[in-house]
Amino acid sequence: MDESSTIDIIEFWNFRALGWSIKPLPKSWAHELKDESEAFLRESYRPYPPPSNAAQRGGFLCSKSCQFDDLRQFVGTLKRETPDPAITVDHRFPRLWEEWGRNADHATRQDVAYSTKTVTASDLGAYVSVPTILPDFVEESSHLPDHACVNVIESLPGAAAVMPLRIPEFQKTLLESDPGQVWPGREGIIAARGLYNSTRMWRKPSPLAVFSAWLARYGLKAELSSNGRIANQVIQALGGLRGVRVIANEDVLRLLQKMAHGDVEIEIDPDDPKRKRSVRAYAIPRPHIVEVLSRSCGSGEIGNNLLASLVHFKILVIGLRLQCPECRQTTWYRLADLDTSLRCERCLQLFDFPAAEPPRDL
Repeated sequence: MDESSTIDIIEFWNFRALGWSIKPLPKSWAHELKDESEAFLRESYRPYPPPSNAAQRGGFLCSKSCQFDDLRQFVGTLKRETPDPAITVDHRFPRLWEEWGRNADHATRQDVAYSTKTVTASDLGAYVSVPTILPDFVEESSHLPDHACVNVIESLPGAAAVMPLRIPEFQKTLLESDPGQVWPGREGIIAARGLYNSTRMWRKPSPLAVFSAWLARYGLKAELSSNGRIANQVIQALGGLRGVRVIANEDVLRLLQKMAHGDVEIEIDPDDPKRKRSVRAYAIPRPHIVEVLSRSCGSGEIGNNLLASLVHFKILVIGLRLQCPECRQTTWYRLADLDTSLRCERCLQLFDFPAAEPPRDL
């Protein structure tokens, strides 16, 4: 074969894909590989049992990019060390690309099929049960090998989005007893499917569990810090790493930090000069937060959309600020807590919701 020819290389790998026992013989290396070629003839010689005097022997096939006479001349220089010195040099190239000629040339290709299905995994807390599937043409077969096919599980509830390749600790993370049945791949978790392993019960390969398994081979142990646990809860609340983009802004993070620690400065009774004062609270008026978001995003429209996303993911909760008529304490109430009667968190007195003049302080 001509090792510089693309078609010769493609044809060679096609023969390998068909299951042929074939080896390459680059044209420019032919004389350097003469000893290897003679060893190939010796090793491929297999006489049939008596009384037959025939034998199975190796031969040479000329690629499309090479000259048959050059191949025949090279074969003529090889030593024959077998009882039958005959060597087959074939100029008839199998018709791989012609549908009507494949059967005649014993080059019938194998059909490879795949399909994608959605299955329902059972979330069992720290564990998950995953049903595996078989191709339609073997579902009714009762004679399946242990590795009839493989399933690629692209996603699992609570599982890491990225799986490290080729680490033996991965199977321990899943608590998989047979490492040869399950391994990580670029598309997801690969699981062999046979006759009896129709359902897999695994410990969830969470991001922390997978990363800890990778570190364990170096004698290191990973443990989430307090800040790491908070960050993990935020990621989960946002629906994963992609959702973190909603708060990927320094001004937004600073505002959320102040709100979480009750360090937001707001004005109480701004319309009454005598009672007007600034206090620190956990809640922030809507106009104030829209102003911060619009300034950080560079657009009022984007700021409003970001506010809608923060409310959607329940990072921010909408409520009303109401004043107790008894002690004049102003308290923030969630919409879910609003009722016809409310209790003041300071004096614990019940007061009626001001339905006649509802507040607009969100």
